Amino acid sequence: MDAGWFLVFLLCIGSALGQSDSYHVRRQVVEPDADLVAAGYSLSAELYCGITVHWKPLLEDGTVSMALRTTTDGYVSVAYPGDTYGMVGDAIIGWVSGGTADVQSYYLKGKSSSAVVANSELTISNVSGTEVDGVTTIYFSRLLNAGFNPITDITQVNMTVASGGTDKLALHSCRSNSLSTVNLETGEVSTAPPPTPPTPTPTPPPTDGGDDDGQVIGEDLIAAGYSFFQTLGCRVAVYWMPIEEGTEEVKFAVRGALDGWVGIGFPSDSVLKMVGSDSVIGWVDGSDTSIDSYYLEGKSTDKIIANSLMEITDHSATLEDGVTTLYFTRTLSSGYNPIINPASVPVITAVLEGEHHLAYHSCSSDLFLLNLLSGSGAEGYSGDERKDAHGALMIIGWGTFLIVGVMIARYGKDVLTEGGWFRVHQILQGIGLFLTTIGLIIAFVMVDGAHFTTDFHGQLGLTVMILAYLQTLGGIFRPHVPQEGQEKTTLRKAFEIAHPWGGRITLLLSIITIFAGISIWWHWWVFILYGCFLGLLVILVVAGEVYLFKEGSGLAKTKEIDRV
Repeated sequence: MDAGWFLVFLLCIGSALGQSDSYHVRRQVVEPDADLVAAGYSLSAELYCGITVHWKPLLEDGTVSMALRTTTDGYVSVAYPGDTYGMVGDAIIGWVSGGTADVQSYYLKGKSSSAVVANSELTISNVSGTEVDGVTTIYFSRLLNAGFNPITDITQVNMTVASGGTDKLALHSCRSNSLSTVNLETGEVSTAPPPTPPTPTPTPPPTDGGDDDGQVIGEDLIAAGYSFFQTLGCRVAVYWMPIEEGTEEVKFAVRGALDGWVGIGFPSDSVLKMVGSDSVIGWVDGSDTSIDSYYLEGKSTDKIIANSLMEITDHSATLEDGVTTLYFTRTLSSGYNPIINPASVPVITAVLEGEHHLAYHSCSSDLFLLNLLSGSGAEGYSGDERKDAHGALMIIGWGTFLIVGVMIARYGKDVLTEGGWFRVHQILQGIGLFLTTIGLIIAFVMVDGAHFTTDFHGQLGLTVMILAYLQTLGGIFRPHVPQEGQEKTTLRKAFEIAHPWGGRITLLLSIITIFAGISIWWHWWVFILYGCFLGLLVILVVAGEVYLFKEGSGLAKTKEIDRV
């Protein structure tokens, strides 16, 4: 079956669990179902869209036989979301085509097609269906205690329904506006929208609109249900509707006090920069409106690519009195950076006034962390002790001990004679390798291995660590010097070339790796501070080379390696 149709149907089922501003339902009238009553389906309840669910008295083994009926020549469906108000749950979907009924059970793990799986836990039996004069009925039997969401209380069975006009999984023609709780003993139905978290009393943003921090009050958005918001700088505020833990999607409104493009980015938790972000960018140019999802591969416009992984729906944009507002619904589990923890969502915004096309921004904000559950937000650096520890260990290990250890081997032979330079070299290299190994372990734990195959910093960093271990093994198991009067072996000659130059190349790669790591996590001043430190080391290296040159030893001075 076409996986694309799964996604379309999921939107049908998922939106059935959304909030509604109205309790009135558009229903089609279904005539009294005397045939079903005569067949033993003595209890029934009319839900949304004119869909009635009928069932027989429960059997002793906990089996209930059900029938779904509505006026359609397409499919009809029912979902059992259990005790949650999210869309995750067991579902049964069926239709009749050419006199043949197709009724199956599914488990909906999420809204993407990859999240729809055959439901091995909910086995249905006695499946059949009819389509007579435009009225479709599907029949099935299920065990109450089966499925991923077993029914434990027959007096409170959560259901949501939908129907479509085609004999396949496709966009619904009608769906539930809210959750229905059915009493299988009496047939009583209670229907109400899912409860929402308490709405805090927000402090409206300032209305000056004159500087980069000025915003535009969104009373209209708050009145429309976007009761949570956070100002982001650049005269932009993000609003969203309250959600619950486990909700699969959230409705956003991003408002900027300008006529131009407005964008919001959802960066990776491990990067927290605009580059690498899922983003939504939009503008209004006269009668033309553009709003879409993008992935930011880099800072230039040619690096802004269409984002096929982040699902946004219900998207639109308005421009009123110089104020641009973007509306969209985002599926949390979609995108290159899916939102795993809705209580801590990093966001960044950017704008360009006066332009209605993708171009470099005129203003961008700092990072903000949004709590989509409570409605709170916070500005600034989001510390991660593991990232900080990883970076500090790598800078101290590679940037201090290992570099100084190499410099001792190169320039310390006149000061630390009688092999003293070699002992210091071993100690410094051993400490440096120990620190960097801890940093490597933290990195693996931190990202669960993912970025070591997908990110430049991770790839180069792992390569550098492998070279470091090879250097260490080469030093430990080096071919030793021959006895007096004996010639060096080929392996010894190769070692005397490969070990020093291998160390220098590895250190050069480590410096590149450190700068790459700083650029994706720490502040710019760390970049500058480490650069100044390296500049000092370069000065020392130049001074050392000048000293060796004046002494007339040059590279020959390194020949003391012959004695170790």
